[in-house]
Amino acid sequence: MAQFTPATAAQYAKLLPPEVRARCPSVAGCPTDPNWALNALSLYDYNLHKGYGWAATADDRWRLTLAAYNGGAHWLARERAKVNNSTRWADIAGACMRAPQYCKENHDYPVVILEKWLPVYRGWLGL
Repeated sequence: MAQFTPATAAQYAKLLPPEVRARCPSVAGCPTDPNWALNALSLYDYNLHKGYGWAATADDRWRLTLAAYNGGAHWLARERAKVNNSTRWADIAGACMRAPQYCKENHDYPVVILEKWLPVYRGWLGL
């Protein structure tokens, strides 16, 4: 349902609503439980999205949010610093500081979600 590092799972296990925590009392979280994972993913992405309010456009903000979920917000912060704190996703994506294969995966992730899957979901939902 979602992917979390052990540290992020443990962090979000503390932040979830009591009814979700009651289903998963583990301090490490329960990332293999669909209910737990969807709740944690929603909260995590919400928090990431809030943090990118400085993005140049709504599209840049979503691309940053998705890239941070996929590859880590700490990497995006470092790459943004490398391009003089640009507010544009294209600038930040071009400032790769990771191994090339990880940059490609992370920079392709928002494209796949927003340009491939979002139109499909909108079609399914009749939007």
